Amino acid sequence: MQLYFENTIVQTISYLFYGVFAWYVFMSVKSDFGSEKEIQYFKAQILSYLVYLFSTWAWTLNELRAFNIEKNLLMLLAIVCHISVSCTMYLWIKYYVYHLQLYFSEKRWFKRIFSVPIAMALILIFSAVKHDFVFYTRDVGGRTEIVYGKYYNLLYAFFGIYFIFVVTGTIYSAIRLKEKERRQEIILFVGYIFILSPVVMFSHFLKVLSVTTVSHLAAIFFTYISIQETRVRMDGLTKLNNRRVAEEYLIKAIGELVVDKEEVAVFMMDINDFKMVNDKYGHLEGDKALVTVGNAIKKVAASNSCFVGRYGGDEFIMIFRNKLYKKNNIAKTDNRVENKTENKTDTQIKTSKSISFEDFEKMFENNIYNTLSRKLNSAIEHECKLLNLEYELTLSVGYCVCRSPKDDPKSIIKLADEHLYEEKGKYHNAKKTNGKYKS
Repeated sequence: MQLYFENTIVQTISYLFYGVFAWYVFMSVKSDFGSEKEIQYFKAQILSYLVYLFSTWAWTLNELRAFNIEKNLLMLLAIVCHISVSCTMYLWIKYYVYHLQLYFSEKRWFKRIFSVPIAMALILIFSAVKHDFVFYTRDVGGRTEIVYGKYYNLLYAFFGIYFIFVVTGTIYSAIRLKEKERRQEIILFVGYIFILSPVVMFSHFLKVLSVTTVSHLAAIFFTYISIQETRVRMDGLTKLNNRRVAEEYLIKAIGELVVDKEEVAVFMMDINDFKMVNDKYGHLEGDKALVTVGNAIKKVAASNSCFVGRYGGDEFIMIFRNKLYKKNNIAKTDNRVENKTENKTDTQIKTSKSISFEDFEKMFENNIYNTLSRKLNSAIEHECKLLNLEYELTLSVGYCVCRSPKDDPKSIIKLADEHLYEEKGKYHNAKKTNGKYKS
């Protein structure tokens, strides 16, 4: 009797700790933890886990004979327990599919197929009301207990499909990704699944409910920690560098400038008519638009050796470091920049140390800025076509060039921002007169 009492106290304290920690994580999730959809799935996972935690605690205390639950109530408890644990597993995997931005997550066929295993699992669980396929109740010595049926293992088979499918997809995505940090995050997730799976199977075969509660708490903890680590240097939604990292990079780039041999250019970019996307299509679609633009900017930045980050809201930053004694890599890769005069001015930039700043800015605008603006909007147009978006996305781009290590990084960003809003004004004026604006 004393042993039952001690086990009851230990289990209750343990479950209370699990619940408090899960609720703390739930309350700590803010809007910068990722896209609205990611946050919804993550929070729903925690709520589902809390329901599972309570039902498992009551079931465990019944097993420990702390109290005797009536037959129908115990069956209801078992159904709630299995539904909540199934939803917890499903929502956790669903969250990571969107968090890792797996290429297939927005495909219609994926959304349909992904809902099949959870639907089949729920049908099996509800069948326990009338049949003994999955589990049923029986009376033993004046007490009621849950007995597992011959098809109980099918529940784990259905979720095995999720694990196999998602692991295969994440490994494939990791191979395709060029960003080292993103690849490491995906590999870490796959490794965690391989650790979690044996724990879940162990708890199933030995019928140890408390092990499963710990494994799901570990999943929440793992997710929370990885989000916190990501937030330090990366924007949760677009997976680009965040504002803090961008400003640190700019300070370093300006400090390393060699006068008359290189320059640093800051490009500030803002999505045109982004408010219209949010107002007309909703914030989830707005998140999708930001990710789409971020992916396009990332590709252009990678092909031109530029640093790129999300500066805030629908504003992005790109930092371009140019060695003046080398052929300009942006102009080199654009076949449309073939004007002999521009080639001549490019040579002048590299060889002349006495060129005025006004002439230099004019040459920079003709040779680099215009080319980069075209590339960015062309890349965004391509991304929109791939996703069959119902709306058009374009960027307004402003810039400021820094040529001295004594320049103030904040002033450079401010000047680039001022130029950006001049371009935004041109965009809106052109839209009013012509109905369309070309960068």
